[in-house]
Amino acid sequence: MLGRPLGRGGSSIVYAAERADGRPCAVKVLDPEPEHRATERERLFREARITESLRHPAIVRVHEAGPLAGGKAYLAMERLDGITLESHLDGRFWMDLEEAQALAAILLDALSAAHDAGVVHRDVKPANVFLVRGQPHAPKLIDFGIGRDLGDPRSRVTAPDVVVGTVGYMAPEQLFGDEPTPRTDVYAAGATIYEMLAGRPPHDIGGGEIRDVLGAMIRPPEPLSKLRPAVPRALADGVMRALAKAPRDRFEDCRAFAAACGLQARAA
Repeated sequence: MLGRPLGRGGSSIVYAAERADGRPCAVKVLDPEPEHRATERERLFREARITESLRHPAIVRVHEAGPLAGGKAYLAMERLDGITLESHLDGRFWMDLEEAQALAAILLDALSAAHDAGVVHRDVKPANVFLVRGQPHAPKLIDFGIGRDLGDPRSRVTAPDVVVGTVGYMAPEQLFGDEPTPRTDVYAAGATIYEMLAGRPPHDIGGGEIRDVLGAMIRPPEPLSKLRPAVPRALADGVMRALAKAPRDRFEDCRAFAAACGLQARAA
C-alpha cells in the first residue's frame, strides 16, 4: 500500500510505503511518456540491479523492482528522512570545514566501494547526496539510474554517442560519450567537494548554452586555495587534481583521491 508522495521527478513519483514485514520503505513509481517507456523502464531495472549488488552504509539500499500494468514500473528502496546536499548548500556561502571534510571522506569511501564492485555512478552531484536527518556524518549516495556496471553489458542503455550526466559536474570526456571509468566519478566527486568548500560550483555554465559548457570544459576552475585559504593544502590540491580535464591527470580512483587529501571515513 502506497502512502503519501515523498518527491517527484521528471517521469516518476516516490511514495512512502511499508514492506511486508512492516519496515518503512520508499517506492519509486515510473510512469514515463509512451515513447520513452522501454528506455526508462530498463534504466529503473538497471538501477535496481546495480544498487542491489552494492553493500555500503553510505549507498542507499534497494530492495526490489518490477513491472506494473500500463507500462509503469516500480523500485522499492530504503526510505530516507532528510534533505539533499544540494538543498543543504542552497543559499550558503560554504560549508563548515570539518563538516565538509567528514562528508567528503564518506562520499569517496562509498564511491570506492562501488568502483571495487565494478560500478561507475556517472552522475555524482549534490542532488544525489542525501543527508540523513539527525545523522550529520551519515550521507547516502543515491540514484544509480545512469550508472554502469562495467562487467554487465545489460547496464549499457544509452548509445555510445549520447551524453549522460549533469552539466557542471560531468567529466569532460562524458560530453564525447567516452566509456566511463572510476576517473569519471573522481571528477564529479571533485566538483561536488569543491562546491562544498568554495560555496559555488567549479564552473559557471550560465544557462547551459553550448558555448558556456564548452568554455567550462576548457577553462580551469579558480584554485580552492585562493577562494578559501583555510582549506588544508593537501585537500585543496587534491580537489584541483580531481578536476583535471584529462582523465590521465586525475587520481586513478576515489581511494587514491581520499588518501592524497588526508580524508578518512569514520567507521559506520
